Amino acid sequence: MISDISGLYIYPLDDTYIHLAIAENLSEHSVWGVTSHEFSSSSSSILYTLILAFLIKIFGSNGLLPLIVNIVITYIITIYLFHLFTKFYYDITSREKSDILSHKENLQIFLVTLITSIFAPVIILTLSGMEHNLQILLTIAFVDYLVRSVNNYSKSDFIKLLLLSVAVTSVRFEGIFLIFLAIILLIIKKRYQDSFFVLISGLLPIIIYGLVSTGNGWMLLPNSILLKSTKPDAYTTLGILTYPLKWVFVLFKEHHLLTLFVAASGLLYVNFKRTKKLFDEYSLWLLLTVSLIIIHLTFARTGWVYRYEAYIIVIGYIAVFVNALNLLKNGERYNRNAIIALVAVMIFAGSLRAYKSIVEAQTMSVNIYEQQFQMSQYLKEYYNESTVVLGDIGACTYFTDIKLIDLVGLGSLEPLKMRIDKKFNRESIQMLTEKKNADIAIIYKEAWEGYIPENWLEAGSWKISNNIGCFKDEVTFYAVKAENFLSLSENLIQFRKKLPHTVEVNINIEQFLQESIPDSP
Repeated sequence: MISDISGLYIYPLDDTYIHLAIAENLSEHSVWGVTSHEFSSSSSSILYTLILAFLIKIFGSNGLLPLIVNIVITYIITIYLFHLFTKFYYDITSREKSDILSHKENLQIFLVTLITSIFAPVIILTLSGMEHNLQILLTIAFVDYLVRSVNNYSKSDFIKLLLLSVAVTSVRFEGIFLIFLAIILLIIKKRYQDSFFVLISGLLPIIIYGLVSTGNGWMLLPNSILLKSTKPDAYTTLGILTYPLKWVFVLFKEHHLLTLFVAASGLLYVNFKRTKKLFDEYSLWLLLTVSLIIIHLTFARTGWVYRYEAYIIVIGYIAVFVNALNLLKNGERYNRNAIIALVAVMIFAGSLRAYKSIVEAQTMSVNIYEQQFQMSQYLKEYYNESTVVLGDIGACTYFTDIKLIDLVGLGSLEPLKMRIDKKFNRESIQMLTEKKNADIAIIYKEAWEGYIPENWLEAGSWKISNNIGCFKDEVTFYAVKAENFLSLSENLIQFRKKLPHTVEVNINIEQFLQESIPDSP
């Protein structure tokens, strides 16, 4: 991670600034949106954004808040994991709670805790300032209390499960996968009323958010869900027929998940063969891991510092480690080598993944600084109150007070509707920008080829190197109105000296000279 000369910490993901923008606008302007000018349904992480907004209300706006919040959450995750592994260790070794573990035993438990945290990768997610660590913490707690409630019913534990049902869907809508699995388990146990309560609790945040969103003229689900979720190709029979098997194809591309899936499935088989039980405490952790991998890979995404699937990795590592230890301590000896091999391969794949995420995070932070942060500073200096067309939002909305047209549709409703209605083209984009009185556009030219209105004038571009953190390495500046071309070009020339030397600047000199030299009489 890097800081610029003014002391700003730069996050490796531009999405962090979306959370900050919404939280700041909610706290200071009572507007849930990426800009202070209008509502936008741009995030499915309700709880995390509300936490940031609450902290901004108390302490004031500060770009370090997501980092600080994540450091605290990471500490709590570590404590929870250590407590959980210790509880299982006492049970596996048939120790009394009054027994004091040796330093060696505590060290072994801490090592397993550390491996789980690093391979998630909780540490890197902490530096990203995103909501995924909170999702991990709540998922661990949810699965913990779900397993308790299924095996040993306690009213207090079930109440906690209901509260966690609200929390897991509030932090990310993917929490509905956990709710679905909990309902299935409770129905199998013939606890129909309890399953209904879990369903209502899990749906509550989604329903409330949907009412607020539709009340503001937006859609029931956040635009981020509508844009990023995976769905079958409704226009091909093959797409519909193969969709249920989509997770298999994705699994073989994601080696860290593949090895976890194999380890969890193998241990589940061995455990069931030994105990003839599928819903005991140990097997349930494995069963939930396998089920989550299948559901997540079918309906959701992976990637981008492995943040989307991080919650599954933690649950899976807990399940594999405690079951492996249980079988090594109490199982038949002929399974020993196979169990060790499964865990070793899983750890190896996880270590490669963790190393890659650490290396990538630093580069991504530099990328965000060189591109998205510099774009925000340029807009703040010259177009802070203008209407701007963007193809990637985050820093540009957090550090400025622009009015936004987001072509992707994350921060603007009209482009998303145009996509849904199959009317997204250069003509509709031109009509929208004229209607909204847009001044300039900063977009990825390569990504929007064929959609850029012909009357937009290209003024210049910035290009970064070694890019893995931004969608594309080059952003292009356009004058949406012809009369803005000269000022846009002059501003780019002036701002050039403020850019890092690693940013390659290109000015459309030919167009600039053509526009700046008056026609001969």
